[in-house]
Amino acid sequence: MKRLWKMLCAVFCIVVMLCALVACGKEKDDKKSDEPEKKAATYTMPDVTGMFYEDAMLKIREELQSAGFTDFEVHIAWYWGTSDPKAAAHISGSDPHTGTVIVDNGQKVSIILSAPELYQDNDREPEEEENEPEKVLVVVFSVTGHTKNVAQMIAEIEDADLYEIIPAEPYTDEDIDYKNNNCRALKEQYDASARPAIGSEKIDLSGYMKIYIGYPIWAGSEPRIMDTFVENYDFGSVTVIPFCTSGSSGIGLTGTKLATLAGSGNWETGKRFPATATKADIQAWIDSMK
Repeated sequence: MKRLWKMLCAVFCIVVMLCALVACGKEKDDKKSDEPEKKAATYTMPDVTGMFYEDAMLKIREELQSAGFTDFEVHIAWYWGTSDPKAAAHISGSDPHTGTVIVDNGQKVSIILSAPELYQDNDREPEEEENEPEKVLVVVFSVTGHTKNVAQMIAEIEDADLYEIIPAEPYTDEDIDYKNNNCRALKEQYDASARPAIGSEKIDLSGYMKIYIGYPIWAGSEPRIMDTFVENYDFGSVTVIPFCTSGSSGIGLTGTKLATLAGSGNWETGKRFPATATKADIQAWIDSMK
């Protein structure tokens, strides 16, 4: 009888324990069901490509605040292994438009912004892009060599190309004998329609940003072959700087006349040099235009 009683007591204890466990589990389930469900969503972020780290984060924060979120964190996934990027870090070449947003009880927001290509310049100023040197051309017409000498010095200083206007019919000493009123040079100068032919090959002006044009002064004006030259070229928006050599006459309005005949280019005032001009004289003139 005692043995039976012990068995019944053991069974009763087991039943009581099972009931207690079931009741405990039910209570836990009830508590769990009372907790708000954690939600996950996808958020389309603003385009922050090309923005600096701080600016991108500020833009995202402002949008989240406008949407009513009061507690959130914004992070960037760094691909090149730095855990403490400075504010100068720049987002580039990536797809930072979409990210994962985890909403915890409607308040906590965590954004992971994937930006695989990032760069930063923490310790030095951004390097300036090296600009290609300005391409310069010096055009010259010279018979006695004085103007050509100045042109060569300009070309050396400016590291420029040199193009010489060579007449199809070269000028002789008799042609430029101004004591003879019937010499070829004076006849051409007194005929505004005269356009002596050029024998040198044409030059391609494309790519030049600045062009110097040099000539002697004949009878107070530019040689008519210079009129031939400017009328046969399109100077576009290139800066054109006339210069001349003479015994006493200044450059006068020759640059203005050439600019009118050319109908293109941005023409500067220009300068007259004596035959004795030095490289220092020319360097000072060029420096004065910078």
